[in-house]
Amino acid sequence: MKILTTLFTLILCLFLSQSIQAQKGKEMKKEKMELEKKEKEANKKAEEAKEKAKKAEEKADEAKEKVKEEKEKYEDDDDDEDEDEGQDGDGNENEKGKSKAKENNGKGNAYGKDKGDLSGKEFGQKRAEEARQMKEEKKQELNESASKAKEKVKAAKEKVAAAKADLEAKKKNAEMTAEQVKEKEEQIKKAEAAIKQLEDKIKAAEEMEGSGEVKEESEAKEEKESKEAVEGVN
Repeated sequence: MKILTTLFTLILCLFLSQSIQAQKGKEMKKEKMELEKKEKEANKKAEEAKEKAKKAEEKADEAKEKVKEEKEKYEDDDDDEDEDEGQDGDGNENEKGKSKAKENNGKGNAYGKDKGDLSGKEFGQKRAEEARQMKEEKKQELNESASKAKEKVKAAKEKVAAAKADLEAKKKNAEMTAEQVKEKEEQIKKAEAAIKQLEDKIKAAEEMEGSGEVKEESEAKEEKESKEAVEGVN
């Protein structure tokens, strides 16, 4: 009888042990699934931040390229206006101007009609004013592009900050392995580097635009009164 009791007790202990192990296995599996889910969410946030930073960088590159193109365009416009007026850089009549004046002697007022009955100086000033207005419009477009790029940078920074906070919480609660933590930290560093690169490009584009403004003012002061309006669009 004693032997049967002992045997029954052993069987009961074995059964209970298996039940406990099965329960622990289920709990560990559940915790693992939750950890994997959180890790996927963190990866998704990091990728979104990286993608936003990439798009913002592309916008900044476009803005910088537009600034460069506009500077070159207005420099070319200034050279064209000198040629149209038949003058060299010092305001003197060049060979083209002399030839054009001679050619127009036999055309009556035809050349004047092309200019809307404006003198050479008035026509040049009119063109300069139109170019200046166009420049202001382009400047506004560039400012809007820069603003959008800055907004994207801000959003990307917020995403990175959220990913860092999530990582710190998981590290504190020991929800990630050392390898997973290292991988996540590398992703965050890459996103931060991309954001920094974008900020540098935005700053460079703004400085390029600003240097163009300074050049415009200094050149306007040095030119003769008859050429100030044209030189103002460089």
